[in-house]
Amino acid sequence: MKEYKVTISKEDLSKINRKNISHLRKHEDYYTFYTDAESLNKLTQEIENLHYYNVLQHKTKNILKKHLITLISLFILVLLLINQSLSVKEIKFINYNTYDEEVETFLLERLKKRGPFYYLNENLNQINHDLKIKFYNYEWISVSKNGAYLEVDIKKLDKLDEPDIDDKTPGNYVATKDAIIRLYHVKKGVVLIRQSQSVSKGDILITGNLKHWIDGVEYIRPQGIVIGEVLEYQNIKVKKKEVAVIKTGKVKSKNVISLFGYSFKSKSPFVDCEEKEVEVLNLFNFLKFKKK
Repeated sequence: MKEYKVTISKEDLSKINRKNISHLRKHEDYYTFYTDAESLNKLTQEIENLHYYNVLQHKTKNILKKHLITLISLFILVLLLINQSLSVKEIKFINYNTYDEEVETFLLERLKKRGPFYYLNENLNQINHDLKIKFYNYEWISVSKNGAYLEVDIKKLDKLDEPDIDDKTPGNYVATKDAIIRLYHVKKGVVLIRQSQSVSKGDILITGNLKHWIDGVEYIRPQGIVIGEVLEYQNIKVKKKEVAVIKTGKVKSKNVISLFGYSFKSKSPFVDCEEKEVEVLNLFNFLKFKKK
């Protein structure tokens, strides 16, 4: 490969004899040609003030000079696009009626500022996990990144609509499972629990025994709703369906004729089988004989 372009004077023309050169051109008072590194090294020892340059580097510099502004603009554009995909410009709630200042503050605490830009200081999956734990009072809450925006999707719990029926039967609300109390709404009765409290199966949550408040004896029917977080481990067995192909060793051979690409085949005597074809004769793809 001729890597260098060399310029010599007319007086030095004889010195390029037996050198690996190409594209020798004559100009008014000098000659130019292309050569490799080995021949250039010999020429530099024989000719003083030899003028040469690396062809690839020269072309690269010319391209950079010619398109420098375009390349810089493209580089800046790429940086801006990358920064937009990483930075956070604004926190948006998808539905305007689900705005929650506590959720917004929670997300702002997970942003770090670098110059005029804000970036997430935690993984988005971890933030979603923490959101669901902290704001358990929502039926659904999640955050996603769309460009430079953090979009918060919230679905509120349906309004607790406990029928106002009181048949005067006294009693208590009792936990049916081990749980952590996440939310409760009580209309009547004495609350014996608090938020984030752990309760065991059989514990009284709301009682109708008003002796907790007064000296006298009075029992009422409590009314309300208690929501708890339950963690259960279940062993699930999944039946496996196995499909096996068993070869019986039964073999049947037959000849097949193909005319104009159409094969005259007979029905296989086996319900499920493997077929192999061997071409015996082919007459210009017009008539074929196969053994099957």
